[in-house]
Amino acid sequence: MKERLSNTYAENLRFKKIIDKYDREYTCLFADPPYFETAGYGNDFGKKEHLLLRDKLHNIKGKFILTINDYEKVREWYKDLKK
Repeated sequence: MKERLSNTYAENLRFKKIIDKYDREYTCLFADPPYFETAGYGNDFGKKEHLLLRDKLHNIKGKFILTINDYEKVREWYKDLKK
């Protein structure tokens, strides 16, 4: 297992910094933002932040995996994202 993860990095930075730092044509980014309108995260990540993330992911060179909650507004915001 450690060989499979040998080139994997986990960092705790704002998504804009992470994407700018690691985005390459061969990169696959995993985005797991706080779920919209869900308590317990300890930070604000509302509509504005989701739309910024969506726009940032739309313009990356690499690919991404995004986890979001099944919420009608959220599905609408991210519906056109394909990478």
